[in-house]
Amino acid sequence: MTNAAPVPKPKKPTPPAAGPAPEAPEPRTIEEAYTAAIVSSHLRVEADRPGAADFLIAAGWSQSRIGLAMLRLHTEWERAAKPRPVSKEAVERIAKEVPRTVKVAPPHPATQQARAQAEVDRWEANEWILVIQQLKSWKGVAAILTGQMDKWKVHDPSAKASKVILWWMNQNCPACNGTKLGPSGRGAMCRPCKGTGKTQPPFGEDGKRLANWIDCCVELARGNIGQRRSGGKR
Repeated sequence: MTNAAPVPKPKKPTPPAAGPAPEAPEPRTIEEAYTAAIVSSHLRVEADRPGAADFLIAAGWSQSRIGLAMLRLHTEWERAAKPRPVSKEAVERIAKEVPRTVKVAPPHPATQQARAQAEVDRWEANEWILVIQQLKSWKGVAAILTGQMDKWKVHDPSAKASKVILWWMNQNCPACNGTKLGPSGRGAMCRPCKGTGKTQPPFGEDGKRLANWIDCCVELARGNIGQRRSGGKR
């Protein structure tokens, strides 16, 4: 009896040739990280995870440098075209032109005045947004001041920092425009600002704290500028 032919063993499949290993993403450069931090919408300072605000602080945003940025921002503000304030007479004229929603009885004059003021406020808000968009230093300053307020555990730090910056750049009393005088201009003190010619920082103690911190940064910056101009001599 003839022996059966041996059954060939199946060959093991040849593994495909290994291709090149995927390249690890290159780490961001300092410039890229700095730019990302400036435009970041998340500026919380967290103890367990470094974030954009931490990077800005570590990138050399000393108080003196912040002061220089504030001075640069103020220069840009002075050069920017700004909307003219709407007079009380103009608001009264607008009040007569505001569409009436009640057709049966004429609306109360105070209601018309409130509607007109609301229209003016909306227009001014849009105009100030356009002004801010012209300021190249705004994002960097707003980012670092938001981070500072967040370190102080202030509620809604971004909105408050922005309002304080706007106040800091234009502190003049709107009633006397910084003259400290009343409407008659004959030596009478301006009542809204109590003769100071300036308004108070917004948001109470939170605003005052940031305003004082900004003033400290600006004074340090001016001191350093003066020291450099005098060749390092005091």
